[in-house]
Formats: sequence, C-alpha cells, structure tokens
Amino acid sequence: MRDEEPTTHEGVLRRFSFHFVKTGLLTLDEGKILGRLHILREDADYGIEQGYVVGEVQEELDNVRRFKHAVDRVLLSLS
Repeated sequence: MRDEEPTTHEGVLRRFSFHFVKTGLLTLDEGKILGRLHILREDADYGIEQGYVVGEVQEELDNVRRFKHAVDRVLLSLS
C-alpha cells in the first residue's frame, strides 16, 4: 500500500480489502476477520457496559489465529 495514507481506520480497512481481498491474496472470509476485530476493538474501547462470554472470546481468538495464518501465507507468497 505504498504512497497511500488513509486517515481513518475505515480507510485502512478499505485499502486492505482492495489490495488483499479483491486481488485474491486473502479470501473474503479472511478479510472479514480484520473488520470484525476492528469492531471488537472499538467495542472494548468505547462500550463501557460491554460484556464478553468465554465461548465468544475463544471464537475470536481462533479467528485471530486464522487471520495470522492467512497473513503468513501471503507474506510467504510475496517473498
């Protein structure tokens, strides 16, 4: 994403999707993980009353691992 300077988190997510999902380097489901994690981060920062269920947290941790694996795969393919 050279020479691009998104000024918002949403802008970063859009450019990420454009460069990695739309090009087929990541699947749509893999790309959606980053958006979901962004939402969870916002909820954690601003949702004072936000509660979490252990099973949901475990599912999101699994998604983080899946996303990391996908990014590792892309990095290997680009090197």
